[in-house]
Amino acid sequence: MLEEIGELIRKKRKEFGYSKEEFCGLANISPRTLYKIEHNKAKGVRFETIEKLLNLVGYRLEIKEK
Repeated sequence: MLEEIGELIRKKRKEFGYSKEEFCGLANISPRTLYKIEHNKAKGVRFETIEKLLNLVGYRLEIKEK
């Protein structure tokens, strides 16, 4: 699932026209963290960081009860 989220964030970031540097500045994260998320190497990345990135590209993460 994280792999798909990372791919989505990367695709949408590019569609929105954000450079890596701009996007990192808006999210207040390092370029290394963004790379890890976009390339499915995001071990230990905080949920809040993923949520923030998704919000920047027009998505939200919802967890629902079955």
